[in-house]
Amino acid sequence: MSRLWKFPDPGFVLHWETGRRSLDNGPDHGTEFIAADGKMLMVWRGGWVIRDAGGKELPKEETAAVGGHMRNWLDCIRTRQQPRSNLSSMAQSTIVCHLANTALLAGDTVRWDKAKMDIIGRAGKDTLSYAREYRKPWKLPMYRA
Repeated sequence: MSRLWKFPDPGFVLHWETGRRSLDNGPDHGTEFIAADGKMLMVWRGGWVIRDAGGKELPKEETAAVGGHMRNWLDCIRTRQQPRSNLSSMAQSTIVCHLANTALLAGDTVRWDKAKMDIIGRAGKDTLSYAREYRKPWKLPMYRA
């Protein structure tokens, strides 16, 4: 399954594809990031690899950013710095994933208003990923466009 995401600010297009395949007998899961010049970064729970546009593996440059999220989080508690995986950036990543599910369930293009933190128009608003029944006494106010 393949989806296109268009982001206006900063302007770029994300091609999202799901499926299971393996490069060079590598893992059959993970995420690939492919740059405009064809370089690719593949990450999975067990590691990561960088390849050039022709598929040749490139040497890894170890940086301070490489390492466990738990260690970074504990260090940030001590130093009061922002963790690499901070709430704001994780919220944005999570919203994109939920919108992908919403578009899939709606079978339609879903548009997002970042300022209002809401879907624009009706497409996707009736899907389970957008609205669901809550147990009593909990309620979530719904504002319909």
